[in-house]
Amino acid sequence: MAQVITLAGERLFALKAQNNEALDIDTFIFAKVPGQDSNTPIDRNEGLPPPNQIVHDQAVQQVGMINENVVVYSSVLDSLTGPFEFNWVGLYSSTNQTLVAISHIPTATKTVTVPGAAGNLLNRNFAIEYSGIAELSGITVTPETWQLDQTARLNGMGELTRQLAADMNGRDWFIDEGFKVMPRPALNTFKVTAGAGYVSGLRATLDADEVIIVSQYPKFVYVDTSFYGTANATWKPKVMITVSSSQLDNYIDTNGVNHYLCKVAAINGADSIEDLRKSGYSSNFVLTEANNDDEETAAFAAGALAVVRIDLIAPRSSLYMDFKSPFAFIDKSEFYHQFNKIHAPTIDTVGASPMGMGVADLTAGYLKTPDSPELQLTSGWGIECYFKLSATQKSHFIVSKGLAGNLKEGWYLALVWTGASYLLFFTGKDNVGIISQPYPHAADIENYHHISINSDGVTVKAYIDGVLFNYSPQTAMTNNDGDLYIGGWHYTELNATSGFMDQLVISNDGPLRNADFYPPIR
Repeated sequence: MAQVITLAGERLFALKAQNNEALDIDTFIFAKVPGQDSNTPIDRNEGLPPPNQIVHDQAVQQVGMINENVVVYSSVLDSLTGPFEFNWVGLYSSTNQTLVAISHIPTATKTVTVPGAAGNLLNRNFAIEYSGIAELSGITVTPETWQLDQTARLNGMGELTRQLAADMNGRDWFIDEGFKVMPRPALNTFKVTAGAGYVSGLRATLDADEVIIVSQYPKFVYVDTSFYGTANATWKPKVMITVSSSQLDNYIDTNGVNHYLCKVAAINGADSIEDLRKSGYSSNFVLTEANNDDEETAAFAAGALAVVRIDLIAPRSSLYMDFKSPFAFIDKSEFYHQFNKIHAPTIDTVGASPMGMGVADLTAGYLKTPDSPELQLTSGWGIECYFKLSATQKSHFIVSKGLAGNLKEGWYLALVWTGASYLLFFTGKDNVGIISQPYPHAADIENYHHISINSDGVTVKAYIDGVLFNYSPQTAMTNNDGDLYIGGWHYTELNATSGFMDQLVISNDGPLRNADFYPPIR
């Protein structure tokens, strides 16, 4: 593989430096050049291939400074781009109409998502070395800020969440019969009851009863909980049941993972079990949250001095719609956005969502409101709602914002039908997917699922039903004067079927969610 800076590019660098002007390099160009040998030195006078050989072009998506004399330009060909083959890549300044750098590579194949098969994802980078180019191009950010391993950061976020949960609600406690040790009919056998609880702030869930066998007494039963995952998988608590004749403490395993233990029972004999669990809310917390009347009553009964009713407070938002009025679509945020009904969207008070009352029926139309600053997604933002598919094998656009008819200048959140499966898809600009993952409820037209997309300005995270589903570095975000569409697509009305929606929240004042959460319920 060969790569060079063209003579035209070098002349452009010198001219910009001489005139004290900023250098603007903004485009990747891909071509299939017949008969090209990637091992042959490149002529630095080489120009653009003929138009019939150019197969694709797209914007530079990331830049980074290695040092004052070396910068990196990067772009990602996502799974919805293609199909084509290429063996020539160029870095181009459209402002100056100059080909800056060229790379000759072995022929690469770019596939695209089609029914039954997902397209591939390719990353292309140019490292440009020229004296003082970092200052000339105005690039100050290092590649580590966007080419980073998120594992350490997620570990820190998980640990902070665990500590906050333990501080607020108590270190160890269990819900109802969860993790209660009980005897079984067979002698010297016991079961740990399925259910949920919290161990050192981590939510522990046992999906089915677990049987343990004891031959000698006394024995202690521990719930062993850790927070486990990889850079490519969802992180979640992992639970084990441990039986021991001695006292056990928290420990770190050979992989460096922290394990938190809680002793839930002492088995003193075949018919003698001491339940050591703390049930319900911890008695030593001062402030907690509740989502309904029952949770509020239980919290005060357990000793809470104050309870915040989350369901009665409109979330911090740029837009908040609960669709409780059967007569009008009302934004309950402080901005009180007014909506135009396009075609025939309605409010359905029969097919209620988990929040009760009404839902937006967007199967026959959508809502639109003009742009305003609070609707532009900036360094930190969040979008979430309950959503139910109205039909399968059709794309459902949940919310979008952009210039009408302009595919590149806009962002949208949608469940995109590829012809074989659904993708949970969020794009910030240029129709490039920041989040693009198979949706796990593709065949479910009976139930609502809570979808939440959030960004802290660096990383975009997607949650489904309160559980982290996918995350990706945030790329460019469109901020223009385009309208906001609810249940529609700013680009076209074609292929923009939508379903049923409730509890829509949009915020540009930071992410709505930073970790796994319980979706709001009535």
